[in-house]
Amino acid sequence: MVINNNKMSTYWPITLFWKAFGVFPASVQGGRRNSNTSLPILSTVLLLASSLYALFAGTVVVCRIGEKCTSEAIRILKQIYPGIANVTSMLSRIALSYSVMVGFDKYAETMECYETYSPTTVAEANRYKMFTATAVCACLLLVIPVNAMRLWILWTNNADPTLAIIHFTFIYVQNLTMCCSETQFAEQCFVLYDKLKTVNDDVAVLGGPAGLARFSRHFRATAAAIPEAPSTAAALVPPGAADGAAAAVAVRAAQDPLDSVVAAAVTVETLRIRHWLLREAISCLNRLFGVQLGMSVCALGVMSFFDIYYETFHVMGVYTMSDLVIYSWMLHYAVRYVGIILMSHYTTKEALYTKTLIANLKSNCLDCRINQELHLFLDQLSHSSVEFTACDIFTLNIRLIISTFAAGLTYLVILIQYQTNMKV
Repeated sequence: MVINNNKMSTYWPITLFWKAFGVFPASVQGGRRNSNTSLPILSTVLLLASSLYALFAGTVVVCRIGEKCTSEAIRILKQIYPGIANVTSMLSRIALSYSVMVGFDKYAETMECYETYSPTTVAEANRYKMFTATAVCACLLLVIPVNAMRLWILWTNNADPTLAIIHFTFIYVQNLTMCCSETQFAEQCFVLYDKLKTVNDDVAVLGGPAGLARFSRHFRATAAAIPEAPSTAAALVPPGAADGAAAAVAVRAAQDPLDSVVAAAVTVETLRIRHWLLREAISCLNRLFGVQLGMSVCALGVMSFFDIYYETFHVMGVYTMSDLVIYSWMLHYAVRYVGIILMSHYTTKEALYTKTLIANLKSNCLDCRINQELHLFLDQLSHSSVEFTACDIFTLNIRLIISTFAAGLTYLVILIQYQTNMKV
């Protein structure tokens, strides 16, 4: 069952959250940016104003909390955490706003073109909604409670906490806006992953008994050895594949062998176009969120290790964090960081897996017309680059998690040695 694109919108609380804190349109369908642009513009202006305030007030505020700024080195170390959160949120907001303004229409048009070849079904739309609801709920549950607890600790354990509360409230709101944009990226990434998986499933069905396997060496040898084997479409279509790409080919085969070859070639061409549109969508999405992803990954990595450093040596005060807060904070960083990497990695992996499927089909198919379409499909896959990068600086894949952990641990040891030498 196919649904109308207008019914693919997410739940209204999620839409409201995205409109209030995000820049990327809450709905991709329709081929145009969010018609109510006043709210994103207003929130962006307020965010930039709070960033400028936090940038200039941060020097004064951090020296009033915890260990006094007895030297320039201590002041810099105390200011790195809020400074990183402030600068990365400001730059990512500006970059994402510009990217959406100049590049969103192309992404929306690409997804609309894909819908003409393979409209979204009710089951797929429900999967998108459930994933989006899970991602947004995880974001809110990980960010808001721990931030509220940390502000409460600052309020109850400082003589004059007003400036600190205002400063860190701005920092935490900026952190929430980055998390909001990450959930929007995760939603679009999941949509592309699901559609790529559908294409791969159709390619796999095409390689079954009802598809191109009938033109393979093994099938023809079997058919010659067993001439009484049934050749009707009902016998060719496997259970559960009636709606797959091979169903039309099987029906054609029961009527006319020549038509079956043409139908198979057309099916391969359609799959090739669908996969090309999804590769283009991945490229557009990477251009839209490239700076945002780079800023998020860098900020999450740096802030997590500095939180460990601050808590180990109580740089921001003995009571700045409780054990519950620090563990919740680390969980918050880990989920966001790993979530970005895994969504990018598995979407890319699903896109590259098609090449293996097509290569297997091409090695077995004998008909020259079908083989020509498969060769063209394989050639396009071989000469296309499918990956998510942070401004082409580094690729977002699983190896990045290990590299970040190793680098962060190295610098954390250096900071611990530096702090130990200062106290000797």
